[in-house]
Amino acid sequence: MISTVKRLPELAILLLAVQVSAQATQPRLVGQVDLRMLGVQIPAKGTVSGQKIEILFLRNSRLLLLDWRGYLTYRGGGSRLSVIEASSGAVLRTSYLTGGGMPDFRDWGQLQRISDVEFALAQSTGFMFCNAELECGRRQNVSGPVRFSQDGSRFIVGPRLPPGKDDKQWLLFDSESKQLASYSEDPQSQVLVGRTGTFFASSSGLRFYPAGQDSAIALRRDVSSVSIASVGVNTVAYMRRGSNQLAVVTSAGLEPFRVSRRTLPKVPWDAKLISSAQGDFLGVEYTANSRLQLLEPLACIDECPTPAIEQFVVLSSVDGRLIHSFKWDPRPWNLYVEPALSPDGKLAALVQGASLKIYALE
Repeated sequence: MISTVKRLPELAILLLAVQVSAQATQPRLVGQVDLRMLGVQIPAKGTVSGQKIEILFLRNSRLLLLDWRGYLTYRGGGSRLSVIEASSGAVLRTSYLTGGGMPDFRDWGQLQRISDVEFALAQSTGFMFCNAELECGRRQNVSGPVRFSQDGSRFIVGPRLPPGKDDKQWLLFDSESKQLASYSEDPQSQVLVGRTGTFFASSSGLRFYPAGQDSAIALRRDVSSVSIASVGVNTVAYMRRGSNQLAVVTSAGLEPFRVSRRTLPKVPWDAKLISSAQGDFLGVEYTANSRLQLLEPLACIDECPTPAIEQFVVLSSVDGRLIHSFKWDPRPWNLYVEPALSPDGKLAALVQGASLKIYALE
């Protein structure tokens, strides 16, 4: 009994230390923007047909928000692009867009980060280069969707969708629009341009083309072609087809780690992978059916709940360690906007309800 009494203070101190440590890892809200104050039209029961919202970190302190209304635009009510201060949520400037956007068949997004001071904005005939002041200059005409490498030194152009009979050519260019290579791959593929080569993921598997080579190295056959993401140097994260387990593989075929099912339980097949520009952090965005709909599918008639709860899990790209997990109900506005991570991975931007919220993950 005496021994037990003596150990109680030590145990209490240990439990307190664990609680403090857990609290220290909780994300801190550093900025918030009401999307309605930006002119985003949000009806009470869902999004406007043709409206699309994208968010992208240009650098750790600057965030871009694109409110695209489709091809018909007019001043005061059309598409607009805003620059937001990440540390406070303050809107620094807004620019109205006059051209239609590129049809986004692969969910790559119309905003593509090139560097801390430059990004590309997809248009109906290609894309244009813009800076942090929203000043856009040089244009590049392309026939299909574009994806830039993480360092912005190269970009790849995919076949137009839906593809023609012989449309399988993917064209790789440098920053000066000089063609570097072409690849004959599935037009529906997901693609990532690494530092020493290019990754393709399709229903036939995951492949890597080393720079300057025409033949591919087969890496995995069990890859889901819904989404892949860059992590570290020449390493890619993917979802395993069938099991929906998150795994990481290098261009040499080595597998540094897989994320345990305890960390990511019941992830659906259509989960989206999002990486920080520096590749140190990885996000998994997905939705999961609500308990009410799963257990009582006919419990509502007129006002049924949203079909899904949105979740965003942030992991370390080094070992798959859980950094934080967000979960929220998107009702009543039902805005499903892909989250974003800052280049260093220390900030996460999410659209929750009718607000853009910026969290510090440290």
